[in-house]
Parts: sequence; C-alpha cells; structure tokens
Amino acid sequence: WGAPPEFPELLMRPVPEAGERLRLLQRGDADIAYAMTPELAERKGPGFRFLRGPGLGVFYLGFDLRDRPGNPFTDRRVREAFHLALDREAIVHQVLRGRGGIPTQPVAPLVLGFEPDLPAPRHDPAQAMRLLAEAGHGRGLSVRLDFPRARSEVARLVQEQLGRVGVKLALNPLPGDGVHDLAKRGESSFFLAGWSCSSGEASEFFEFCLHTPQKGLGAGNYGFYSNPRVDEIAETNAALLDARKRQAALREAARIAMHELPLLPLFIEDNIFGVRDGLLVKPRADGEIRPAEVKRLRR
Repeated sequence: WGAPPEFPELLMRPVPEAGERLRLLQRGDADIAYAMTPELAERKGPGFRFLRGPGLGVFYLGFDLRDRPGNPFTDRRVREAFHLALDREAIVHQVLRGRGGIPTQPVAPLVLGFEPDLPAPRHDPAQAMRLLAEAGHGRGLSVRLDFPRARSEVARLVQEQLGRVGVKLALNPLPGDGVHDLAKRGESSFFLAGWSCSSGEASEFFEFCLHTPQKGLGAGNYGFYSNPRVDEIAETNAALLDARKRQAALREAARIAMHELPLLPLFIEDNIFGVRDGLLVKPRADGEIRPAEVKRLRR
C-alpha cells in the first residue's frame, strides 16, 4: 500500500527525558527527536532544526464534583471564579514561550465538533473574588492541586494566579501517571490533566472524560460529572449519518461543558520535534511521526 519508504531501516529508541533526546540529536546520534518542550525548542545549533504545528491536545484543570461535605467545587460559582482568575495568556507566553494556544472549550480547533462561536475565556480577578465571596469563601479557600511533575512550571503559575483572588493552592507534584492513579481512586479534588482527540473527533472526549461513569463509558471522568444530555450526545452522535447534525450535537455538548464548567480548559500545546538537516518531515496535528512519510530533502 502506498509508495515504498525512502529508508530501508528504522531504529526507534525510547528516551524518556526530553533533554537527552535533544542531546542525541545535537550529537548526530538521532535523526528525529520527538516531543520537544517549548523551552528546549529555543536552543539552536548546527545540523538540525525544530519543526512545530498546532496540536490536538487540550490541558485542563479538573474538579471533583461529588456532593461531599466540605467540597467547594459542587458550587458552580467557585468553578467560575477559578475560570476567571486564570490568566491563560500569561501561561502560553511564559510557559509555552508562545508555542501554543488558548482553548475556548475541551477540544482543539482542528477537531470535528469544535464550537467556533464559544468566546475566548475572560481574565477577571475582581469578578472571581466577588463570586468566591458569594459562595461563602470571602476569607479565602485552601485546596490542593495534583499535577504531573513535568508540568511544575504551569502549576506554579496557576498557584500564583489563584493566590491573587484569595485561593491558597498547595502543589502536589506526582511522577508518571500518578495524577491519573490518584484521580481514578477518587482521591483528587483538583487536578491537571490533558486529552488529545487523536481520532480527530470530539466524540471521544465526551465518551471518555465527561460521560457519567458507567458501562465502559466515562473511564476518564475523574470528577464524576454527570449530565443526561451530554451522555445522550456521547452515546448517539456516531450514529448520525448527516455530518451537519453530528457536528451540531457535538457543538451542543461543548456549549454545555463550558456553561457548567466541570473542567477548565487551560492551554493547547504545539507539537514540536527536532529533525536533522537533510530530512523532510511534515508536522501532523495528532503529533505522530510516521517513518514512511519521512523524505530526503532535495534541493
């Protein structure tokens, strides 16, 4: 199927640390270095270059929405206050070095089901403080954020921004899949996570992350959010043969999510990878590098 690849041999080497992947590229011991961080992508050197393109992954802050004593996040005013307290432009500028975007909803613009009419999130600390006061937290609120250790810079900025509206945020960095493990056990009330719609369709996000946990659906719904209409859309949209009707249903689910705020979309990270000179690699939205598509650069 398709044209034969230009290269007869491929060696894939798992290297967990991004800095080491870059060093292999710099030494000429690698031709492609996958998943570079924005900070590393600022480095320049002979013999290689960085390529980037818009990604599909949306990172978000999730809440535990179970009705339990002392849980502040069951009150939508608190969730909206956090939403307004966040300065996403600062996160994209300072953490991503401008290599990313601000999401208006839980899925990225390239995804089928993206709702283009949703507005960009506002940054309004004064209104955030008013909402917290209305919800009974005028003297402040203390919560813990569980997050992947690799996202420490983001977490510190979130801590600083929420601190300005009276939220005392304790940071709990976790290795590997620690956030997911904690959240699956129902032991995380506030967490940083992300989801990439690699299928290119918003349906997978609503099926996995926002459907009421039941019968194999909602496995990643760590906040235990439940909305009958979102469940219905998640279960039935794939059977809609009219693409316009399916698009409309998925967009409705996005509007519901941004009205009820079971999670707060935080940033979209560009896909960045390093490549040796002489190779032609086209960035893909899903972040994949398909070796058969790698070509020699002909001048």
